[in-house]
Amino acid sequence: MESVLRKPVVIAVIVAIVSIATMLVVDHTNLLVERRPPPTPPGTTFNAVNNDGAEITPSQPESRIKLPSAGPKPVDHPPGG
Repeated sequence: MESVLRKPVVIAVIVAIVSIATMLVVDHTNLLVERRPPPTPPGTTFNAVNNDGAEITPSQPESRIKLPSAGPKPVDHPPGG
């Protein structure tokens, strides 16, 4: 048995099988977790509206990354010129 485990191909196959099995288990358990939006922090407009009995759907905040516009920038002409 020792001579079989000393071959690099056998060791690589064992490592591959264990790695694939681990990935499948982790991926499958992530599918079982319920996907809920994160709770809003206290003191937000969302909580104030819900406490008063109204209904509001939370929206995604605006991205902090500002992408440059696709076209050229407008030219600022000096006044009177």
